[in-house]
Amino acid sequence: EHTLVVHEWATGRTVARGSTGPTPILAIETHPLELEVVACGEGHVSFLSLSGRRMKGLPAVFGSLGRTQTFTCAAWCEAAFDGYGGEAASDTGCPGGYVCLTGTADGFIYMWEGRFLRKVMPYAHNGPVTCLQARGAFC
Repeated sequence: EHTLVVHEWATGRTVARGSTGPTPILAIETHPLELEVVACGEGHVSFLSLSGRRMKGLPAVFGSLGRTQTFTCAAWCEAAFDGYGGEAASDTGCPGGYVCLTGTADGFIYMWEGRFLRKVMPYAHNGPVTCLQARGAFC
């Protein structure tokens, strides 16, 4: 079982901790505005929120759009695409107006609203997507 620990570097104090499951984590990315983290790796994507001294995790919901596989990287980007009006965080909306992108071992990029898969960009790369970086209104 793997554990994610949020540590306040200035004081050396542990702020929160939570379980991320039995498979290795390959990428962790913090939300730019919210107390939320995406953790992904071999066969999983999890969205974790800070709740007191605990990290509460929820698994990603793939629906019929994508499949569980190895996720190699993640990034948050400001949601600025047709049909999105900047709703506040909710169970199905974009937390803080951001979406999460994850890269896959087979070269795809998945776009998440909250913990729900909303778009798959197939063959974004010839080989694994090992790094993502988003700046400004990208999506």
